[in-house]
This record gives sequence, C-alpha cells and structure tokens, in this order.
Amino acid sequence: MRSGGYGPLFLHFVFLFLMSTVVASAATLQGTVLDPKGANIPDAQVRLLGPQGAEVAHTLTNNRGHFRFEGLAAGMYTVEISLTGFETTASKARSG
Repeated sequence: MRSGGYGPLFLHFVFLFLMSTVVASAATLQGTVLDPKGANIPDAQVRLLGPQGAEVAHTLTNNRGHFRFEGLAAGMYTVEISLTGFETTASKARSG
C-alpha cells in the first residue's frame, strides 16, 4: 500500500475536458487523474473500453496526470484508471 496518510487509498480521477472535439466525425476524450488530495498522478494506466467492454485503446498519464484519446467514434465509453497501490476505478464517458 502506498503511504501518504489518505486512509484507505483509492484513485480519484476527474475529466477536465471530458471529450468533445468533433473533427470530421472523430472525437477526442481527455482528462486528468488526481489523487485524493488533488495532486496529479503520472504514469497511471488508462484503458478505454467500448460499449461491449472490449478495450478500444490504452495509454499512460503524462507527468501532469493528463491523458488523451483521439480519433474516436461518437458513443459511450468506460474509462478505467489503475495504478499500483490504488484501487482501480472506472467511469462512463461520452464522446462526440
């Protein structure tokens, strides 16, 4: 377990710009992963799952905790965030 005085640790994440650039029918979904105190989380694994639960794309957050998926079809996705020492968390997101 990761130290830091958070009590039971779990990963919070927020979407600063939860998607929404539609260019030639391709959408972008982006966000920032934060710890419970609001600090950016670099190198968190971000998986993008389609409506049937299959992985569509994956990436790591940058040094500011930011991630971005481009060229997406419009629709509903699940964004899954994981990092060793934190509980995996997921949230629904709509692109396009």
